[in-house]
Amino acid sequence: MMEPTSADEAVEVFDLAVGDLLRTSAFKANKERMRTIKDLDGAAIMLREVWLKIRSVAEIPDGDIRAALDEMDLAAVHAAADDLARGIAAAQAEEADRLRQALAAEQQRREQAVTAAAVAEQAREAAAQARADAAGEADRLRTELTNATSALRTAHQQREEAVTAAAVAQALLHEQETSRVSRRSR
Repeated sequence: MMEPTSADEAVEVFDLAVGDLLRTSAFKANKERMRTIKDLDGAAIMLREVWLKIRSVAEIPDGDIRAALDEMDLAAVHAAADDLARGIAAAQAEEADRLRQALAAEQQRREQAVTAAAVAEQAREAAAQARADAAGEADRLRTELTNATSALRTAHQQREEAVTAAAVAQALLHEQETSRVSRRSR
């Protein structure tokens, strides 16, 4: 389970990446739209003019719509309608492709953020385990130091007792020697 801080950082990274994606997406869409809008506007204006002419002829009771159509360059009208339809379809297809690519890239970024958060969590757990191991080793070393200190005190005390015993023995030997010498001299 991720710590709240790790999860918050992963969400923050994801939020920043999505914000960046949206800004980039809007910029690219606007740039593409500006490139094709001039052509599409021309086609739309031509189709509007044709519609207005047909509508004005239709409003006249004796108006002849066929005659009005014969006066128009229908090939240009068809071409404008086709250009407009293709332009809109192409723009929609490009936008859909761009959004699919952006979504795939964002999904990859999200997966990387989740992986990074999981790695961070594993590192945190490993650090916690290392701290626990180090604390256990420190306790073991303290115990060994306490035992060594106690053994050293005991050895020092035994040495003191041995030095005292040696001094007493030497004093007794010296006293015996002195007593022997004084018995012989008598």
